[in-house]
Formats: sequence, C-alpha cells, structure tokens
Amino acid sequence: MAILSRRAAVHGFMKQVQWALEVLSLGSALRYVGWKIRAKLAQRLPFLGFASPARVVTLRLRRERGGQELSFPLTTVSLYTLYQVWISQMYAVRPETPVHTIVDLGANLGFTSRWLLGEFPESRLVAVEPETSNAAVLRDNLKQVASATVIEACVAPKDGEVYLHLDSRADCHKVVGGPSDRSVPVPAVSMPSLMQRCGIEQIDLLKMDIEGAEAALLGDDCEQWIGRVGCMVIEIHDELPIDELERRMARHGFEVERSPDFAVDRIAVCVNHRAQGVGLRGPMAHAAH
Repeated sequence: MAILSRRAAVHGFMKQVQWALEVLSLGSALRYVGWKIRAKLAQRLPFLGFASPARVVTLRLRRERGGQELSFPLTTVSLYTLYQVWISQMYAVRPETPVHTIVDLGANLGFTSRWLLGEFPESRLVAVEPETSNAAVLRDNLKQVASATVIEACVAPKDGEVYLHLDSRADCHKVVGGPSDRSVPVPAVSMPSLMQRCGIEQIDLLKMDIEGAEAALLGDDCEQWIGRVGCMVIEIHDELPIDELERRMARHGFEVERSPDFAVDRIAVCVNHRAQGVGLRGPMAHAAH
C-alpha cells in the first residue's frame, strides 16, 4: 500500500508539472514546481530548516495564453482551475451579439474573470465572491482592470445574510442552512439589488459557479431579473440537476445546451431566445490546444 501511495503521489506531482508547463511561462512553471517541492520538504522534513513559501505568489501565463500576471495561491486546486479555464476553456461560449456586460457569480480567485475579459475586452465585468481570502486574491487579480468591479457577498434570492460553509478547498465553499463550526455569516445580495447597485440594465453574459446555490437563485423569484439576461454559463451541481434546469429555463424562454464534455466539466449554456438577437455562434467551443 505504501508503494502504491508513493506512486500515486509521484503521478499527481507529475500531473501538476504538466499543467504548469502548459499554462504558465517557463520561468513561472519552474518557480511553481520549486515552491511546491520546498513546501513539501518543509512539511515532511522540518529539521532541514526549509521555510514554507508564501501562500499567495505572482505567476505569469505563457505568452500564447495572454502573458498576464496573476496572483496565485500555491495549491493544486488553484493550478487545476487555471488549467481548466485557460487550456480546457470550460467557459468558452460565443454569443452572436456583442458582450458589453459580464457578471461572474462565484468568481473565486478571478481566473475566469480575467479569461472572460480577454475574450471580451470591451466589456464591463462585475465579479461576486463571498469568501474573504478568495475575494482578496480576486481584487488583486482585477486591480489593473478599470472596467471590473468586485462585490464581496453571496448572491441569493433575497438581500440579507446567509451562512457560508468553509471547505478545505477554496473552490468548494457553499451556502448552508445555518451556523456550524465550519460556517460563517456573509452578506447576501439579490440579483435585482446587484444590478441596481452596479447600474446594470442588461447582463449579456452571466457565469454561475455557486456550488449548488443556483437551485434557490433560479427558483420562482428569478422572474424579477432573468428576462434581462442574454446568456448564462452554469456549472451544474447536485442541488439542481440538468433535467430540472432545462425545465425551469424553458419556462423563461431559454434553451439549454450541454457542453461537449458535460460528463466531466458539468457546464451548461442557457440562451435567452426571447432577448432579441441573442444566441450562440454554433455549438459551444472548447478550444483545442
């Protein structure tokens, strides 16, 4: 078992090296690998005196990925998220009409926000993220973008306060029904309030990865705002199965299209055909690189 465990650990590390080399510049990829090795040595062999690297570092993407610098927590899940967004392009969608306003619900560290701004450089973006440490990295990753606004809150059917369960993975925090040892109260903002607060009349592209909270958000109360959304890209969770999403969206004039890799990435695109001129340029495209 110990041999199998070591083999799995080596395989996992080599996978990280592959992801780093594909998405990061060579210098940043080598620094990432070096930092990960140093962190493991500091954990396993403290008597050697290796200091753990900083929790958040600055890394640069490969030139063909845009070449921009990003604040980056030194975790495997952060690297994998970066790989999914820039290499797998899990949120790749091509609306027929110009995208002027993007809202990113569950913006996490800002990787998807930055990618979307690269795809639609003339657009304004509002990024919503409830968890404090994630929001700090998100702000850092968007601080040079004048057209971007960060809202530190949970999106919910009604304004007020909700409890956020803090998971060990930074991308898995989720709204729960009440207080617990692992939950904290956070501000909640409804979509109508968010749109009013940010001066938004129409959302051309709404990205939603809110760990199951979409089930409540896309309930009966969504009639107040959903007609002003042209296109949604949603990561599906167990709380709202894809078949139920399709039924709900059909009532509001949306057609739902599953991504080509839906079994893996659980991404669905919802297109509002009641909004004039809104649609997709052909099927969802997961860019091949």
